Amino acid sequence: MFTVEEVLQWDGINVVDALIATGLCKSKSEARRMIEQGAIRVDDIKVTSHNTSVLYSPDRSKSILVRVDP
Repeated sequence: MFTVEEVLQWDGINVVDALIATGLCKSKSEARRMIEQGAIRVDDIKVTSHNTSVLYSPDRSKSILVRVDP
């Protein structure tokens, strides 16, 4: 398992793969279901598609918020 910070440095990683790699979701189907239910946010922006990629920018602040709402 990787930390969120480690995974987000893999520029262009699919959000579903990022959720699994960090352990926030246990499977691709769980990650997709959580996205469809509107429960996933990256930097407080709701993820609306399982095809979303998370891009890394070294100019960002040092923290990136990935939130999974119940």
